[in-house]
Amino acid sequence: MFGASDALAEVLSDTLGDGGRVLLVADSNVVSHTSWLGQKIGRYFTDNGIRLTGRAVIVPGGEKAKHEDLSGAFAIVDAAARTRVGGGDCILALGGGTAFDLAGWAAAQFGGIPVVRLPTTPAAMTGAAFAENAAIDRCGRKDVVRFESKPAAVLVDVAFLGTVMDGVWRAGAGEIACLAAADDKLRREFVEFAPRYANRDYAAFAEMAARVIEVRMKRRDERIAEPIAARLEEMSGFRLPHGYAIPLALLIEMGARTVLGDMSAEAAQEIRAALETCGSLEGLYHSRHLLLRRDDLFAADMKDREAYVAAVDALLGAKRD
Repeated sequence: MFGASDALAEVLSDTLGDGGRVLLVADSNVVSHTSWLGQKIGRYFTDNGIRLTGRAVIVPGGEKAKHEDLSGAFAIVDAAARTRVGGGDCILALGGGTAFDLAGWAAAQFGGIPVVRLPTTPAAMTGAAFAENAAIDRCGRKDVVRFESKPAAVLVDVAFLGTVMDGVWRAGAGEIACLAAADDKLRREFVEFAPRYANRDYAAFAEMAARVIEVRMKRRDERIAEPIAARLEEMSGFRLPHGYAIPLALLIEMGARTVLGDMSAEAAQEIRAALETCGSLEGLYHSRHLLLRRDDLFAADMKDREAYVAAVDALLGAKRD
């Protein structure tokens, strides 16, 4: 991304107005795990005649940055105000879903400054980077404050995956699985892809990411598993990472759909086996206490509640076995 490729320079040229500048926002995890990143970015921008507003704003990664004090979001706002960011400028957000939410929230305070997203995790590359809104947490509830925040552009560079920790990598297959549950062709491809994912085959991931993005563009309103995943995260006090909450919620969703006759048991089992191969089901093995709290997980008036409770019971039974 910050080497020989001119893709980013072209996108920024199209996004910026005359004399426009870039406010760089970067996830602290990316900065700490990518050698010489600041120098590479500085050299790339200089070589391509792109102006920065000043020093990059480094924001913390993870859900806690969205529900504790929002200091990361206000750091972006402060930087934008201090450097007089305007309509001809843009924000370049480098990181995962939290970085995109914080950058989107800050951009909205200045009338919707364009945000270009550079995802750095497998989950962000196949999911969060394409979200059409940004959200923050309040009062222990996830994403309760939402607002439109469509990215001006998304650029995926799989070279960043080399810096991703094993736990984040294993959890990252959940977003792919959610789409695979709604697309028979992608499901078959995901099953074949799972062993290569387990071996951190980045070339295979690049191919799968391209397929997922193609499918995602056709299913922008698909939110399978997200509401249940959000509730699991809330119930855990946000100790359950989003990456592990999504596959766990998907197992519940598929179980309920199987009970309701909306999904075949064979298809659900294929996806579960693929997630197991990818190593994405750690959330299941550490969340029995959450699953036992069915009344907290599912509202009394929830549609098809009995089917979802049955799906949870089946998961708990399988875990005991």
